Amino acid sequence: MKSIAVGGTMPSINTNILSNVIVPLPSMEKQKAIASLLETWDTAIEKTKALAEQYRIQKRGLMQKLLTGKWRIQLGDN
Repeated sequence: MKSIAVGGTMPSINTNILSNVIVPLPSMEKQKAIASLLETWDTAIEKTKALAEQYRIQKRGLMQKLLTGKWRIQLGDN
């Protein structure tokens, strides 16, 4: 890209030049495999976010019960 850019301080590429650039792509089979892998990771990320939110909700409820005195924690051998 640097070799076809024009300009000094802020080199740029106009649309006429860019439309003639050939970008190699992986085969359709590889593209589908990559897409499938990314979908798997997206699903894992979404499930992890949902689990973290459930933990935050649970923590909030537990903290409220402890702070209001509805629950008490006994320490030691009592």
